[in-house]
Amino acid sequence: MPLMLPYDDQQLIVLWLDPDFKQVDAFQEILIPVQHVAQKVTPIDRPSKRLATGDSFIIEAD
Repeated sequence: MPLMLPYDDQQLIVLWLDPDFKQVDAFQEILIPVQHVAQKVTPIDRPSKRLATGDSFIIEAD
């Protein structure tokens, strides 16, 4: 699962993007694979073509 930073936590985003910030323990909570929000997904053939190969479905939040 890709890491998705919470868009409403600007301080966390600033720290994540700061190349001089070295206290990686600050990120332990967001590195746990949890689905925080529901997502609509669609299977595709190839990323370059984005041709749907099946029906879209919802992955519910944990």
